[in-house]
Amino acid sequence: MMKTTGATAQRGHCFAAAAALLTLLAGDTGRAVEFAPSVTLSAVVTTLLTFLWVLLTVTLPLFRDADDSLPGKHAEFIHGGAPKNRKRHTSAAWVHVILWMFMCWTVLDTALQNFTVQGAQNLACYFLFVSTVLLVASCARSGDAHRFSRAVIAVGWARAGIYAVDLMRFGFGAQGVFAARSFAIEATLIMAVAIPLSRGSGWAARLLPYALFVEVVFSGSRTAMVVAGLLLACAPLCSTSGARRVRYLLRMSVVAAAGYAGLMHIQVLHDRFFTGDMVPVEGAVVNVSGRDLLWSVVSDHAADSPWVGFGGGSATNFVRQFVRTSGEPHNDWLRIWHDFGLVGLGLWVICFFGLIARCALLARRNAGRNARPHYAALLALLATGVVMITDNILIYYYAMLPLGAVVGLSIADKDATDSAGAAQPRTEQRVAPEKGEGVPVLSSSSV
Repeated sequence: MMKTTGATAQRGHCFAAAAALLTLLAGDTGRAVEFAPSVTLSAVVTTLLTFLWVLLTVTLPLFRDADDSLPGKHAEFIHGGAPKNRKRHTSAAWVHVILWMFMCWTVLDTALQNFTVQGAQNLACYFLFVSTVLLVASCARSGDAHRFSRAVIAVGWARAGIYAVDLMRFGFGAQGVFAARSFAIEATLIMAVAIPLSRGSGWAARLLPYALFVEVVFSGSRTAMVVAGLLLACAPLCSTSGARRVRYLLRMSVVAAAGYAGLMHIQVLHDRFFTGDMVPVEGAVVNVSGRDLLWSVVSDHAADSPWVGFGGGSATNFVRQFVRTSGEPHNDWLRIWHDFGLVGLGLWVICFFGLIARCALLARRNAGRNARPHYAALLALLATGVVMITDNILIYYYAMLPLGAVVGLSIADKDATDSAGAAQPRTEQRVAPEKGEGVPVLSSSSV
C-alpha cells in the first residue's frame, strides 16, 4: 500500500510537470482555434487544467505514506499539517498559508460581487499557479529539478527554432505560430531557467539565453527586451567563480554594445521605443502605447472601491466597456488592486515577495548544482514581477503554470536536501600516522 500511494502522489507531480512543459511549448497557439464566439482552444484548455488541478489538490493529501507524510517529505505544504517525526519548516508553512489566503479571498470577493466568465478565467489562472506550486513542492524528489530544467532547455530550442522561421517569413514583430508578445514573455521564463543551468553545462544550455534574447529583440516586445537584458545582467550573480563572472561580464558587454547599436541604428527597433505615445521616464522619453491613459482610467475606477475591489475579471470588463482600443489593463499590479482591492493586493504582495525572499535565501545557502533550481525560481519570479508592470502575464495559463512548476521545484529541492542532510551525519577522515588507514569519525557538528 505504501508503494502504491507513494507512486500515485509521484505520478501527480509528474503529470503537473509534464503539463507545465507542454503548455510552455504550445504557448498561445490555442488562440487561433475558435469553437464558438469568445470560446477558443485556450479557454477550453484553461478550464480542463483547472478541473484536473482541483482533483489533484483535493485527492493528493489522501495518498500518504505510513508515517502520514507525502513522498515529497513536506505534506504540510498541501494540507497544513506537520508530518510526524519531522522538523516543520515554518517558512514553507507561512508561504503556504498566504498563498491559500490569497486564493480564497479572490474566490470569495468575486462570488460576493459580480461573477462573470472573464472572472472565472482569471481565477483559473491564479489557481493554476498556486496549486502547481503546492502540488510540485509536495511530491517532487531529489533530481527532479535538474531533469525538468533539461527538458525546459529542449523546449526552449524548439520554440526558438519555430520563431526563427516566423521571423524569416514575416520579419520584425512576426505574428506566426506564436504571437510576438506571448513568445517574448515565455522566452524570459525559459531564460530564467537556462541561465543558472549554463554553468558547467553543454553548448545547448549556454547558447540558449543569447539566442532567445536576440529573438525577443526582434519580436518587438519592449518590456520583454528589458527583462531579457536584466536576466543576462543577473547571470554573474548565479556563479561564485570569479573567472566565470568575468566571462559573463565580457559577454554582457558585447550584448549591451550590440543592443545599443541596434536600438540607435535599426529604424524599426528605434521607433518601438522613441516614437508614438511618448512619456518621460527617468529623464528619457519612451513610447508607452497609450498605457498611461489606460492606467489612469482603471486606477480612478479602482479608487471607488479601494479595499475590496470589484471582483475577478472586473478590470478586463471595465476596460472593454469604456476603453474600446484595449482589451486588458496591461498592468497586473493594477489589475489585482481593481479586482480584489488593497486586501487582495496586500496578500499577493506578501506571498509573491515572500517567495522571492525564500528562493534568494535558498540560493545563498546552496552552492553549485544544488543552487540552480533556486536561482531559476528567483530569476523567473523577478522577471514575472517586472512583466506585470506593463502586461497581463497573470492571466496567461501558459506562463503561470510553468512558473508554478519552477517555484515548486525550488521548494521541493530544498526539503529534499534537508532530509538527506538529516539522515546522514557528516563524517571526516582521521589518518593514523603509523598505519595510514582512514578511520571515519563523527564530526563535532553532527553530535
